[in-house]
Amino acid sequence: VELRIERVTDQSPEFLQFVRRSGLHPGNQVIVESIDRAADAVTLETERGIVTIGTQAASKILARPLESDPSSLDAFPPRLPG
Repeated sequence: VELRIERVTDQSPEFLQFVRRSGLHPGNQVIVESIDRAADAVTLETERGIVTIGTQAASKILARPLESDPSSLDAFPPRLPG
């Protein structure tokens, strides 16, 4: 699934630094490579390469599918899978 990062809800300096370093900041596109529910992890392809994050971190990053228009946000949870 291709997504565009819309917003980061955790504004702590440490998390924002992680987001910038990982290519997960607003405006960037990511591809969800896999979701491992047993490990509570999401693997994403970003402009910086492959990044695996925990579902707790993923829940702090709001995104929307690239193929959607703004009116379809109600039909899709706007958070990274987690």
